[in-house]
Amino acid sequence: MTRFRLVEKDIYYVGESDFKCSKFENHIPIPGGMAYNSYLLVDEKTVLFDASDASVSDMFLENISGLLDSLNRKLDYVVVTHMEPDHSSSLKRVLEKYVDSKVVYNKKTQTMFKQFFGYTFEGREILVSEGEKLDTGEHVLEFFMAPMVHWPEVMMCYDHKTKSLFSADAFGAFGSLSGNLFDTEIEFDEKIIEDYRRYYANIVGKYGPQVLKTLEKASSFEIETILPLHGFVLKKEIGKMIGLYSLWAAYKSEKKGVLIVYASMYDHTKSVSLTLATYLKEKGIKDIKVYDVSAQDPTYLVSEAFKYSDIVLASVTHNNNIYITMEEFLLSLVSMNVQNRNFYFIENGTWAPVSAKLMKDKLSVLKNCTFSENTLTIRSAYKQEDQGAFDILVDEIVTNVGK
Repeated sequence: MTRFRLVEKDIYYVGESDFKCSKFENHIPIPGGMAYNSYLLVDEKTVLFDASDASVSDMFLENISGLLDSLNRKLDYVVVTHMEPDHSSSLKRVLEKYVDSKVVYNKKTQTMFKQFFGYTFEGREILVSEGEKLDTGEHVLEFFMAPMVHWPEVMMCYDHKTKSLFSADAFGAFGSLSGNLFDTEIEFDEKIIEDYRRYYANIVGKYGPQVLKTLEKASSFEIETILPLHGFVLKKEIGKMIGLYSLWAAYKSEKKGVLIVYASMYDHTKSVSLTLATYLKEKGIKDIKVYDVSAQDPTYLVSEAFKYSDIVLASVTHNNNIYITMEEFLLSLVSMNVQNRNFYFIENGTWAPVSAKLMKDKLSVLKNCTFSENTLTIRSAYKQEDQGAFDILVDEIVTNVGK
């Protein structure tokens, strides 16, 4: 049984969702599974936009053949906007099945195709570059390059007739689709936005400047529909998502609030962190989130770091180093190029507390960040003598969040 659905005039959704996969790219938890989107334009010429992950390739190929067979059509073109294997694993199967089709991609994609498959489809290739167009009958497709969003070969495609943007991995989200293909068919609430933010922060987050350049290119087109390779087809929430992408790409926080991430072995550092959250709340800070770094996958914490303006890091000293799960989180922050944040430090140690200095050193490569000098040092457990330093830290955070 095939599944395809009309999304715009002449454009059908032929993608598939994987409900069984628990980790995207073999390291990012996806409890809601993953959607691998693909679209098929049926005009005088037919055009398939991208393929699928190997995990859903059988059903994906059935969707294509089911649609084409029902219309008594053949496949003319396959456009490859992104060569990453979660979209190209089934590409070879598509091109081998539809032997008369031509593959449309750019020079960098051609190189990657050969790297993955060992050859290219000579005689069946159409190489496109910035601003080139493909006329399919009633539709005119215009290509523009989007390098490092988030691979160097990425390109996007704009359909002038339907005012639709095929956005590759941009504007994607984690999560499978349960028949609810459009953003108009769901409640686009904070839980949904978290899937978009976590996807952006951990997949695209490192490449903010490149994202901003791509957004500038896209702004020259009138866009009524965004067709991403993951997540929902965007119609109603295009303005919201472009606004969020503009914030994230500029490394600006969504909220003036405090993220507290602690690494605790015997709950003493945890206790200080929760006490800090209580004091900050009493001082009028509305948005506060506290996480145990050892109980939460770092991909969720990186997403929260893209959300909040101020970040408190509290860690025990372990083997004269940062606690290992905290260090993993810090490496993720550096890897994703987090910027424009205020950082504060709490350290704990029974005989040689040094974790604050080490955390600060680890993050020193981040741009446009401030690092508090008012380190709160706890020896084993919080005592009344620590109250003065604790109050200084609270006042500094409240002042900065209130700016």
